[in-house]
Amino acid sequence: MFEDIKLQDLLEEMIVTDEARGLTVKSVSKNKKLLSVFFAWLDREHSVTTLAGVKTAHIRKFMVFKYNAGVRESYVNSYLRAIRALFTFCENEEYIQPSENPCLRVQWMRESKPVIRAWSDSDIKKMLQYTQKQATEKRRKANNHRGLCSLFVAERNRLMVMTLADTGLRISELENLTDNTFQKDSILVINGKGKKSRVLYCSPLIYKQKLKYDRAKARYFATRKDITQQDFVFLTKAGEKLSTDIAQRFVKQIAKAAGVNEQLRASPHTFRHYFTQKLIENTDVYTVQRLLGHASIKTTETYLNSMENKQVLAAGLKAAPLSNLRK
Repeated sequence: MFEDIKLQDLLEEMIVTDEARGLTVKSVSKNKKLLSVFFAWLDREHSVTTLAGVKTAHIRKFMVFKYNAGVRESYVNSYLRAIRALFTFCENEEYIQPSENPCLRVQWMRESKPVIRAWSDSDIKKMLQYTQKQATEKRRKANNHRGLCSLFVAERNRLMVMTLADTGLRISELENLTDNTFQKDSILVINGKGKKSRVLYCSPLIYKQKLKYDRAKARYFATRKDITQQDFVFLTKAGEKLSTDIAQRFVKQIAKAAGVNEQLRASPHTFRHYFTQKLIENTDVYTVQRLLGHASIKTTETYLNSMENKQVLAAGLKAAPLSNLRK
């Protein structure tokens, strides 16, 4: 080791380096949060505050500590991933030799295989019917400023539900859609997770709903000359980009009002689970991986573990070689 450095100083330097590399704000912020927790534990339990003081045993003990505190295996591995990133940074800066990296002999914690539960076709139909009813009622009453605002929100929420169910977009990707990326029969996702772009097919029904939403949006903002609209498809009443918190709140409200399965978490990401399981029933896992924008096939395979036996049998029967031989 060439130099002993305070861990907090290392973290600040690593953050600057990651920002210069073009890592997303979310990734940089997450690493900072996880490493800060690790540093606080090192200081409290072992009085370690510098690079030279961190040993392999410390990292292992920290992982066990977090697991015993009730943290899921996958999130314990998130801590390890951040710690590995820190010491890889130290190697690159030549603060340590590769052989001095304390993460070399630390293994990942074995993760349990989660069963992902998604909404049923019936649940999706209920939400579509509810948002349709809401939009229809608001159209009849859209005669003044308040009515135009309510119509704008109703049409926006219906378009949001339809788009999430039909494309499996992450909520962050949906929020960043613009008119230029929202085409008649497809959606271009620019700089999705991992800064990857991809194209998704979408139903003509979505484009039809977007036209209704655009009309409602134009009528509402025509009454608000004091507002400058941001260049995004999904906007708030203040003309700003729809936030994740607002989207989650409306999805929760819609799910409750529509009477969907209460045992499932009502969130934008549950639409992604629904979309994925519908895809898996009808296509191969590699196509699903590309449409979802998964960096690793392992992430996509998680959904395979959640398929019910009857779904697996039905898919096997459909693909049975002898049944598909031409006579």
